[in-house]
Amino acid sequence: MRRSRIVCLFLFLAVFLLALVFPRPAETDDLAGLTASARAGDVPACLLLGRLALEGIAMPQSDAAAAGWIRLAAGQGDPEAQFVYALWHDRGYCPEASPEEATAWYRRAAENGHACAAGRLAGRLLRGLGTARDPAGALRWYRCAADAGDPTAQMALAELLTAGADGIPADPEEAEYRALCAVSDDATAPDALLLLGRICRDARTPGHDAAAREWFEAAAAVGSADGACALAACLAEGIGGEKSLPDAFAWYRLAADLGSIEAQCVCADFYLRGLGTERDLPEAVRRFREAAVRGYAPARFAFGYLLFKGLGLPADPAEAVRWTRLAAESGYPPAQNAMGYFCRTGRGTPLDYAEAVRWYRLASENGFLPARHSLAGLTYDGLGTEKSRSDALRLYRDAASRGYPPSQEMLTKLGEPLP
Repeated sequence: MRRSRIVCLFLFLAVFLLALVFPRPAETDDLAGLTASARAGDVPACLLLGRLALEGIAMPQSDAAAAGWIRLAAGQGDPEAQFVYALWHDRGYCPEASPEEATAWYRRAAENGHACAAGRLAGRLLRGLGTARDPAGALRWYRCAADAGDPTAQMALAELLTAGADGIPADPEEAEYRALCAVSDDATAPDALLLLGRICRDARTPGHDAAAREWFEAAAAVGSADGACALAACLAEGIGGEKSLPDAFAWYRLAADLGSIEAQCVCADFYLRGLGTERDLPEAVRRFREAAVRGYAPARFAFGYLLFKGLGLPADPAEAVRWTRLAAESGYPPAQNAMGYFCRTGRGTPLDYAEAVRWYRLASENGFLPARHSLAGLTYDGLGTEKSRSDALRLYRDAASRGYPPSQEMLTKLGEPLP
């Protein structure tokens, strides 16, 4: 990517200098000379003419003419020209741009040793963009680009090896090495610093928790909201060092100021419960409302809870249901469970057992054990669904086997063995 930026800067400067150096009376002659050089196979001349035609400088603006000049340069076998032509297809500059052509030209440039092209080809192979999905091929090209020193590919490779997917096994050691390479290219790269922290945090080996905390702090120090959030979580839970709720709150507040909606929600919770700071219900309401308006499901659920309980603002069950429904409809299991409760009890919405069953089932399918327990109860009593002791016991046993105490207690009460 650094190389492409240099090329773009060169092209811009060349165009600028062309406008300054060549006086208007001689403009036609100069352009004719440049055109002659391009037609003779001069790659820089082809690239410059392509940019001039694209921008409409010293000639009429024409996407077709611009693409033609870039295609001529690419056809000479020059990897940089092939990369630029692929980019033009990627960005729709070519009149008949296509994902397939972009991928094909990225491949040509990559095979000719262009690191940025190799990285972009890897990304397209991974997503199946303009070609069939090929995770193994993506891994190979990411390694080629990373080994050639492309920092973007180093990061992409580190992230891919951290998670592992599509038959690519996770490799924390290589992931850590690649992220360190990315940091060595740019010591203030927040994404690389953050990824190193996550790799260390997930390693679960002696000393890695402390290292994770240090990487998160480094990411936070260069303005990473996610880094500040991760550092705050370490401080709140005592991971990699002493536990400090006041310090955790300070970092969460900084992350919120940097735009993290998750941190905004956590700060609101700290104000609500008086964790690491004095309890401040109005501030908790303000922050939850702000995050809820921005569409964050946990904040919508929490704001609905405040409205239902009348904490920091007048109780309004109907409005509580409205906010909870918004969170539930986005797939947030606790909100789906709460909607089941509202429909089952008729609080803030009409009593509707069938609707309660629907919400409890959704939350249960999303792994929320309290909802599975409640669904079992409605099934046992035949409320909103067909009465079935066997189905109810199956649900109770499933929740109990996952360690949910109320389901274990219910099985005992019904005289059934625990799983």
